[in-house]
Amino acid sequence: MQILSVVLVLITVGCIVGPIGGVVLMYRDNLSGLVVTPQIKDIMNGNNNIQQDNSDNNYNNGVNNNNDNGNNGFITPTFVSSQINSAAKTFTVTVNVTNSFNYDLTLNSMNATVESSRDNYQLGTITLATPVTIIAGQTSLATVSGIWTQEAVNYVQNNFPGATSINVNLADISIDVNGIIVQQTEPVNVGDVPLT
Repeated sequence: MQILSVVLVLITVGCIVGPIGGVVLMYRDNLSGLVVTPQIKDIMNGNNNIQQDNSDNNYNNGVNNNNDNGNNGFITPTFVSSQINSAAKTFTVTVNVTNSFNYDLTLNSMNATVESSRDNYQLGTITLATPVTIIAGQTSLATVSGIWTQEAVNYVQNNFPGATSINVNLADISIDVNGIIVQQTEPVNVGDVPLT
């Protein structure tokens, strides 16, 4: 009886380890392929074949869906408003976020560095205030908060005297969408941001 239970345990282990070992052997040269599917790699690389076709309709609900901001239409932000607390050196920015895919996305987190688009001087950092679900083909509001340093204040005062806004890029962007972390290596221009 004991021999039978040992044989059954070995069969059970073989049934579990065998297929897993076979898959690991198949992906031995690309172990990330076990977790990151080709479709996810296509999304991260901006493959437009899996996105909605917006070529004939560049405006959806009044929001520009042109993908000329360098992010290949993955998630298209459009500035809505901002609030600044000069004493605390903090700010919040609200943007419309357009989902150009055929399926819902949940934006769990976002971190980025804010830079002057003129010379890439680091002005501060931003993070997503709360997770946002964006329905396929629609737009949702997302709020990011951030901080800046006294050095950034000095930079703006010295390089943009009297300016009411400054053109900025987001760099070192890390976004968690549906549990998948995407890192953007190229800066994304977000346009002019008010200074007051």
